[in-house]
Amino acid sequence: MLSGAGVTSLERLSFFSADLMADAGWAHAVEGCDYVLHVASPFPGQQPKDENELIVPARDGAMPGLPDVYFGVVDVRDAANLHIHAMTHPAAKGERVLAVSGPALSMADVAAILHRRKRRSRFHQR
Repeated sequence: MLSGAGVTSLERLSFFSADLMADAGWAHAVEGCDYVLHVASPFPGQQPKDENELIVPARDGAMPGLPDVYFGVVDVRDAANLHIHAMTHPAAKGERVLAVSGPALSMADVAAILHRRKRRSRFHQR
C-alpha cells in the first residue's frame, strides 16, 4: 500500500505497541519522535465486558452489516495535510479538529460509491 502511494523507503518507519490504558511501553514507543500521531478507531461508548459481545453478533448476522448510520467523511489526503498542520503549527496546540467534506453519508452511500468505483476488487453482494 505504501509503495503504491509513492513511498520508496521504509527505513524510517517503525511500529510500536502501547496500551492506551496503561503507561507501560509509551516511553519506548515515542523515544526520539518529534511528533506522535494517534488515530483512534470508532468504538462503542462503553467498553464491552467481553469482546465477543461485538464479534459474535457481527459474525452471526444478528448485527446488520449495513447499519442505518450516517457520518462525515473527508479525503484521506486532506486528513493527512490536517495531521501535519496540527503537529507543526503552534496555534493548533491543544486544539481538537473535526474534518468533514460535503453531506454526511450513510453506510449504504459508501457501499454504492465503492461498488461504482471497484476495479478488480470483489465486494460481497447479497
